[in-house]
Amino acid sequence: MKNTFKFLGIIALVAIIGFTFTACDEEDGKSSFLPSLQNTTWNHITDNAITIAFSKDKATVSGYTENFDSLNGTYTIYNSNLDGNGNHVYNLRHSSNDNLSYIILTSKPDGSDIIVSFYGVNDGWGNWSKQ
Repeated sequence: MKNTFKFLGIIALVAIIGFTFTACDEEDGKSSFLPSLQNTTWNHITDNAITIAFSKDKATVSGYTENFDSLNGTYTIYNSNLDGNGNHVYNLRHSSNDNLSYIILTSKPDGSDIIVSFYGVNDGWGNWSKQ
């Protein structure tokens, strides 16, 4: 009888743990931009035709011409992290070509400035203006 109660107690404990795991919300795994970047559009200072518009989790690039036409389009976040200075770093992939077109976007913690690196070419702070 004593063993039966132990056995039932173990089953009850396992059931409680199992229900707890199933009741917990799981994150969807999607990253999103800082709230201060969402629903904003940025223009490149030296070439005003180039713009980046941000939604919650996508960036749309437009205005590139000639050999950079492949950079135009919508990008999604596939990785994000913080650098050593607290800046947000987003790795973005082009929605139509995940293997070739990518952007690395770095944002100040407050979203006041961005650096955009296309194909490893970094243009530095202060080259984009928020509209």
